[in-house]
Amino acid sequence: MAPALRRARSEARAPRGTEVREPEDDLTPMVAGLSDPDPAVRRAMAKALGEGRDPRAVSALEASLGDPSPAVRASAAESLGAIGRSESYAPLDRTLEDPDPRVREQAARALRLIADPPSTHASARG
Repeated sequence: MAPALRRARSEARAPRGTEVREPEDDLTPMVAGLSDPDPAVRRAMAKALGEGRDPRAVSALEASLGDPSPAVRASAAESLGAIGRSESYAPLDRTLEDPDPRVREQAARALRLIADPPSTHASARG
């Protein structure tokens, strides 16, 4: 297992409140994992960053849209959709031209989420 993934997993298992860290430190291992030589690690880190929905991860995920691995690019697109920041619209729009159909599909889904976030559906019903 790659060092960044091991570090991220061990930090996730650590009891809350056992150490004092700056908030930006929480993203550091995962963002570093986006540069790991193993595409499986890069994909896992892209997915984890999306699950955290932290807007500070947007620029790193946008850079991952250019990763050599289609699986990483697809995960980065999916995560950008989950975070839902409008500044990701242009990079995701360019990703609609990706040679891999899975990447194009995730980019299209992400663009739909950004254009029509789920929270607007809840407020329209209420």
